[in-house]
Amino acid sequence: MNGKRSRLRIALDENFPTPLLDGMRSFIPDADLVGVVDIDRRMRGLRPDWRVVVALHHLKWPIFVTNDHHALDVPKTIAAVASTGSTFIAIEDTGADPLRAIGALMLELPGLLKAYRPDIPTIYRWHPRPPRPMSPEGAYGALLAKTHNRIVTIEQLRRENALTPAELRSPLE
Repeated sequence: MNGKRSRLRIALDENFPTPLLDGMRSFIPDADLVGVVDIDRRMRGLRPDWRVVVALHHLKWPIFVTNDHHALDVPKTIAAVASTGSTFIAIEDTGADPLRAIGALMLELPGLLKAYRPDIPTIYRWHPRPPRPMSPEGAYGALLAKTHNRIVTIEQLRRENALTPAELRSPLE
Protein backbone atom coordinates (compact mmCIF):
# COMPACT_ATOMS: atom_id res chain seq x y z
CA MET A 1 0.00 0.00 0.00
CA ASN A 2 1.31 3.48 -0.83
CA GLY A 3 0.17 5.02 2.47
CA LYS A 4 -2.63 6.95 0.82
CA ARG A 5 -6.09 6.07 2.09
CA SER A 6 -8.80 5.53 -0.48
CA ARG A 7 -11.97 7.60 -0.32
CA LEU A 8 -14.29 6.53 2.47
CA ARG A 9 -17.69 5.33 1.39
CA ILE A 10 -20.29 6.91 3.69
CA ALA A 11 -23.94 6.00 3.31
CA LEU A 12 -26.54 8.50 4.49
CA ASP A 13 -30.08 7.66 5.53
CA GLU A 14 -33.08 8.79 3.53
CA ASN A 15 -33.50 11.96 5.60
CA PHE A 16 -30.47 13.65 4.04
CA PRO A 17 -31.52 15.81 1.09
CA THR A 18 -29.90 14.72 -2.16
CA PRO A 19 -29.71 18.24 -3.72
CA LEU A 20 -27.66 19.50 -0.77
CA LEU A 21 -25.39 16.48 -0.95
CA ASP A 22 -24.85 16.99 -4.67
CA GLY A 23 -23.73 20.56 -4.04
CA MET A 24 -21.25 19.57 -1.34
CA ARG A 25 -19.54 16.56 -2.89
CA SER A 26 -16.84 18.56 -4.63
CA PHE A 27 -15.77 20.06 -1.28
CA ILE A 28 -15.16 16.66 0.31
CA PRO A 29 -12.30 15.02 -1.57
CA ASP A 30 -11.73 12.20 0.96
CA ALA A 31 -15.23 10.74 1.15
CA ASP A 32 -18.13 9.64 -1.00
CA LEU A 33 -21.35 10.76 0.69
CA VAL A 34 -24.24 8.95 -0.93
CA GLY A 35 -27.83 8.43 0.12
CA VAL A 36 -28.85 4.81 0.68
CA VAL A 37 -31.46 4.93 -2.09
CA ASP A 38 -28.81 6.20 -4.53
CA ILE A 39 -26.58 3.29 -3.51
CA ASP A 40 -29.32 0.79 -4.21
CA ARG A 41 -32.96 1.67 -4.85
CA ARG A 42 -34.05 -1.46 -2.98
CA MET A 43 -32.95 0.34 0.21
CA ARG A 44 -35.91 2.76 0.00
CA GLY A 45 -37.94 2.30 3.16
CA LEU A 46 -35.77 -0.56 4.45
CA ARG A 47 -36.42 -0.92 8.17
CA PRO A 48 -35.30 -1.41 10.89
CA ASP A 49 -31.85 0.18 10.80
CA TRP A 50 -30.03 -3.03 11.65
CA ARG A 51 -31.17 -4.35 8.27
CA VAL A 52 -29.77 -1.22 6.62
CA VAL A 53 -26.40 -1.84 8.31
CA VAL A 54 -26.34 -5.45 7.09
CA ALA A 55 -27.36 -4.47 3.54
CA LEU A 56 -24.71 -1.75 3.39
CA HIS A 57 -22.09 -4.23 4.59
CA HIS A 58 -22.91 -6.53 1.68
CA LEU A 59 -22.73 -3.57 -0.70
CA LYS A 60 -19.28 -2.62 0.71
CA TRP A 61 -20.38 0.64 2.35
CA PRO A 62 -18.74 0.51 5.80
CA ILE A 63 -20.12 3.73 7.32
CA PHE A 64 -23.78 4.60 7.87
CA VAL A 65 -24.99 7.99 9.10
CA THR A 66 -28.52 8.54 10.38
CA ASN A 67 -30.32 11.26 12.27
CA ASP A 68 -32.51 8.59 13.87
CA HIS A 69 -30.52 8.20 17.08
CA HIS A 70 -33.30 6.00 18.49
CA ALA A 71 -31.95 3.23 16.25
CA LEU A 72 -29.35 2.73 18.97
CA ASP A 73 -32.14 1.93 21.43
CA VAL A 74 -32.54 -1.34 19.53
CA PRO A 75 -29.93 -3.89 20.65
CA LYS A 76 -30.05 -5.62 17.27
CA THR A 77 -28.71 -2.43 15.62
CA ILE A 78 -25.68 -2.54 17.89
CA ALA A 79 -25.30 -6.27 17.20
CA ALA A 80 -25.39 -5.59 13.44
CA VAL A 81 -22.60 -3.02 13.77
CA ALA A 82 -20.51 -5.43 15.83
CA SER A 83 -21.15 -8.38 13.51
CA THR A 84 -20.40 -6.51 10.28
CA GLY A 85 -17.48 -4.40 11.51
CA SER A 86 -19.35 -1.28 10.42
CA THR A 87 -19.26 2.27 11.69
CA PHE A 88 -22.65 3.65 12.73
CA ILE A 89 -23.12 7.37 13.30
CA ALA A 90 -26.26 8.68 14.97
CA ILE A 91 -26.71 12.42 14.84
CA GLU A 92 -28.85 13.48 17.78
CA ASP A 93 -31.07 16.47 18.38
CA THR A 94 -31.60 17.46 14.76
CA GLY A 95 -35.24 16.43 14.68
CA ALA A 96 -36.59 16.30 11.17
CA ASP A 97 -34.39 19.19 10.05
CA PRO A 98 -32.15 17.88 7.25
CA LEU A 99 -30.18 21.12 7.12
CA ARG A 100 -29.12 20.72 10.77
CA ALA A 101 -28.20 17.09 10.11
CA ILE A 102 -26.06 18.08 7.10
CA GLY A 103 -24.41 20.84 9.17
CA ALA A 104 -23.61 18.42 11.99
CA LEU A 105 -22.17 15.95 9.49
CA MET A 106 -19.96 18.62 7.92
CA LEU A 107 -18.70 19.76 11.33
CA GLU A 108 -17.78 16.24 12.44
CA LEU A 109 -16.65 14.75 9.13
CA PRO A 110 -12.98 15.86 9.32
CA GLY A 111 -12.60 14.16 12.70
CA LEU A 112 -14.23 10.99 11.40
CA LEU A 113 -11.94 10.92 8.38
CA LYS A 114 -8.92 11.03 10.70
CA ALA A 115 -10.23 8.58 13.30
CA TYR A 116 -11.85 5.96 11.06
CA ARG A 117 -10.45 2.45 11.48
CA PRO A 118 -11.89 -0.13 9.10
CA ASP A 119 -10.91 -2.97 11.43
CA ILE A 120 -12.88 -1.72 14.44
CA PRO A 121 -16.69 -1.66 14.63
CA THR A 122 -17.57 1.77 15.99
CA ILE A 123 -20.64 3.67 17.10
CA TYR A 124 -20.72 7.45 17.34
CA ARG A 125 -23.39 9.63 18.88
CA TRP A 126 -22.89 13.15 17.60
CA HIS A 127 -24.57 15.95 19.54
CA PRO A 128 -24.63 19.19 17.55
CA ARG A 129 -24.86 22.17 19.86
CA PRO A 130 -27.28 24.98 19.21
CA PRO A 131 -25.69 28.41 19.03
CA ARG A 132 -25.42 30.13 22.38
CA PRO A 133 -26.04 33.86 22.12
CA MET A 134 -23.89 36.06 24.30
CA SER A 135 -24.40 39.61 25.47
CA PRO A 136 -21.57 42.13 25.15
CA GLU A 137 -21.09 41.81 28.92
CA GLY A 138 -20.73 38.06 28.55
CA ALA A 139 -18.17 38.53 25.77
CA TYR A 140 -16.25 41.00 27.93
CA GLY A 141 -16.39 38.47 30.76
CA ALA A 142 -14.92 35.79 28.51
CA LEU A 143 -12.20 38.22 27.51
CA LEU A 144 -11.53 38.99 31.17
CA ALA A 145 -10.69 35.35 31.72
CA LYS A 146 -7.88 35.77 29.18
CA THR A 147 -6.28 38.86 30.79
CA HIS A 148 -3.77 36.95 32.92
CA ASN A 149 -1.24 39.69 33.60
CA ARG A 150 -3.62 42.53 34.23
CA ILE A 151 -6.41 43.21 36.67
CA VAL A 152 -9.26 44.75 34.75
CA THR A 153 -13.02 45.01 35.07
CA ILE A 154 -15.71 44.62 32.44
CA GLU A 155 -16.41 48.34 32.69
CA GLN A 156 -12.70 49.13 32.05
CA LEU A 157 -12.69 46.91 28.98
CA ARG A 158 -15.85 48.57 27.70
CA ARG A 159 -14.46 52.08 28.29
CA GLU A 160 -11.00 51.35 26.83
CA ASN A 161 -12.47 49.82 23.70
CA ALA A 162 -15.49 52.03 23.11
CA LEU A 163 -15.87 53.08 19.49
CA THR A 164 -15.65 56.76 18.69
CA PRO A 165 -18.32 58.46 16.59
CA ALA A 166 -15.86 58.42 13.67
CA GLU A 167 -15.31 54.67 14.06
CA LEU A 168 -19.07 54.13 14.11
CA ARG A 169 -19.52 55.74 10.67
CA SER A 170 -19.93 53.30 7.84
CA PRO A 171 -16.55 52.14 6.53
CA LEU A 172 -18.24 51.77 3.15
CA GLU A 173 -18.74 55.50 2.66
